[in-house]
Amino acid sequence: MLRRKATAAREVRQARAMTVARALRIALARAADDVTGTALAVATVAEDDTTTDGVVEGLADGELILLLDGPDGAAGAMSLSFAVASGLVEAQTTGRVGQRPPDPRPPTRTDAAILSPLVDTMMTRLEQAMGEHEAPVPLAGYRFGAMMENARLLGLSLDAPEYRRFELKVDLEGLRQGRIVLVLPSKLPEAAPPSVADPLAPDRADNPVLNDLPVQINAVLCRFSLTVDQLRRLAPGDTFPVPRNAIARSRLEAEPGVPLAEGRLGQLDGYRAIRLTLEVEGAEDAEEPAPFAPADIGAPEAGPARSAPPVTLPDPVAEPLPDLPEVPDLPDLPDLGDLPGFGNAEEEGEYDLPPLPRVSGLD
Repeated sequence: MLRRKATAAREVRQARAMTVARALRIALARAADDVTGTALAVATVAEDDTTTDGVVEGLADGELILLLDGPDGAAGAMSLSFAVASGLVEAQTTGRVGQRPPDPRPPTRTDAAILSPLVDTMMTRLEQAMGEHEAPVPLAGYRFGAMMENARLLGLSLDAPEYRRFELKVDLEGLRQGRIVLVLPSKLPEAAPPSVADPLAPDRADNPVLNDLPVQINAVLCRFSLTVDQLRRLAPGDTFPVPRNAIARSRLEAEPGVPLAEGRLGQLDGYRAIRLTLEVEGAEDAEEPAPFAPADIGAPEAGPARSAPPVTLPDPVAEPLPDLPEVPDLPDLPDLGDLPGFGNAEEEGEYDLPPLPRVSGLD
């Protein structure tokens, strides 16, 4: 009798234990109410294990695909069907969900920026709902990162070996139905082992002079040249030819123009941010076209200064110069008397020259 009662009590307690599916229902409903003021209900939650290829293949066309920044460099993903994303955007901008869904269109970065507070609030609520309960995957620390143009680009940003996928069927105000997919790595990446410090290297961490030196790093979208005449004709409202991929290929540079890395320009928690994607190799030797300047006309090409190897000259006092070799006797020159025009005037006689013509007007 006591054993049956204890077993029944344990089953009830386990049934009341918080699961990720239940936490997602609570987190999404509360986040939608807090941020957009709308009623969002989760009908079903399905979860499974998958890989990066499975994540990419499971995304549908027209969905809003978001990259989530996680702790220790981990990356997750979230996708919202067009019906759900458009309804949440309408609720965020107009205060209500329209009776008729808009015509299908590709999602934009404006949609992602509008929904970023909802995503961050949902992930925060998910952490709070789970509390101390054990989850199959780490849930803490994920926030909105950037919008992905398509599933292929998302696949390039996901590098974990295994993922846990949660697919939620949701209903928004009884007017829009769709799905929200949440993908998180099954394990966080292992922290890199601490590097062994060189005992002969100077201790820069405890150097107050180096620690107080100002360092300026600039995010550069692109560079282009203008003539002086073009600069003079600039007026309010003029536009500059910025390449289409400038945001995705932004560069971090240190003064004076030394490239450090490349990345994608975006925003995080309301601040401008840049996600590093590529380290520039050979930054010291990289050449960047300089803006047009009149002083550069006719100037020699600037290049890295190279010091010539030192030349050691012998000391004339300490080391006497060696004797020069003897010059052999040169042969006599041939007789040049047959050449015309270079004889001696006394031997050849007076030259008979015609008189100069008279110049009129002179005394």
